[in-house]
Amino acid sequence: MLNYISSPLISVRTKAKSKKRVIEELLGLLVKTKDIGKKYANDVCKAVLKRETLGSTGIGNGIALPHVRHKKIKKIKMAFANSVDGIEFNSLDAEPVHIVFLLIGPEKSGREYTQVLSELAQYLNDPYFRRDLLAAEAKKDVLAAIRKKDE
Repeated sequence: MLNYISSPLISVRTKAKSKKRVIEELLGLLVKTKDIGKKYANDVCKAVLKRETLGSTGIGNGIALPHVRHKKIKKIKMAFANSVDGIEFNSLDAEPVHIVFLLIGPEKSGREYTQVLSELAQYLNDPYFRRDLLAAEAKKDVLAAIRKKDE
């Protein structure tokens, strides 16, 4: 997973309270790292939110995995945020979200994109991994948790 995320793509202790705000914040990080062109960020945001209308990616246990494939994205990337207070995400279990991974990929990313999404979901099934992500107070803590899980 560390191939898809780096320190600049991590927001620790986000203040976002809504699905839209946290998605905008994470896309803003992807713009800063030039993983998304600034002029396409709004289109990608709309695509992520449109994907959310098909069914919430708030999958329960305080986790959300918003994701989208888009023609203006060059490579698969992830951005992360955690929230102490919780984010309203219209989750399947109707509970606030505390861990958000945004996954983006090229429109034709195929199997790799699906594998990354699947592996991330498997990682998040681990309660100790979720605990470490939620407790993270620095970007290095998030990367350490992912590194530990990758091993």
